[in-house]
Amino acid sequence: MLVFMVKGLFNSLHFPYAQFPCTALAGDQFFDPFWEAVARLEFCGFKVLALTCDGLGANRRLFHLHNPSNRSFLNKVENPYAPERSIYFFINPPHLLKTVRNGWANKRRLWCNSKESLWQHLVELYECNRCGTDGLVLIPKLKYEHIVLTSFSKMRVDLAAQALSSSVVKGLEMLKKDEMSETIKFVDIIDKWFDCLNVSCFSKGKLTQNPFKSPYRSDNDQIKVVEGDIPPIFGWMANECNRKI
Repeated sequence: MLVFMVKGLFNSLHFPYAQFPCTALAGDQFFDPFWEAVARLEFCGFKVLALTCDGLGANRRLFHLHNPSNRSFLNKVENPYAPERSIYFFINPPHLLKTVRNGWANKRRLWCNSKESLWQHLVELYECNRCGTDGLVLIPKLKYEHIVLTSFSKMRVDLAAQALSSSVVKGLEMLKKDEMSETIKFVDIIDKWFDCLNVSCFSKGKLTQNPFKSPYRSDNDQIKVVEGDIPPIFGWMANECNRKI
């Protein structure tokens, strides 16, 4: 089922605009329905600001159709019904988080700064976590289903978020192994990145005592994470895909 969902940015508006029963669609087939939806919404008085979807190949193809002569990723296009505004393209963060976790689990290692970020380090933390003889564990939420992934568990955002969390960072730091330094760095950056993209209200940062869930300001740490730390991570993963292990 292909669904175009309309969601308000600063209000509770949330409704399915159109639904298309289907088995499979190519990105080329999304193009006309998408722009027809934009036109109808704009003519009804709505201001379309962005398109958000998961990382399905057909969705990425739709993005590429707006920039066929350039292989670089396009993140916005001019709105033909309101030239003073752009329409931005987003891959939803939960899907990206699952993609990062699944890619790491499948490759088992990432290579950076002459050190490896190993999935095995997460396995070691899990084994250490469950072998406590006093009944106490370092990370209560780190379980077997986080380590041994199935086709179902690979789709669960909560498992990905818990495997790439600050609790895991602190647990790895307590093991005090130098070879885990890049794994700690990798998990820490991904955890902060997901927090930065999970800001839902003005008070969330204070309520959770997490500055990365606070509203964006021109001088805060979220900007540094999104603009400074994340691009090297994507380069890191891209290099690993080209490296023969």
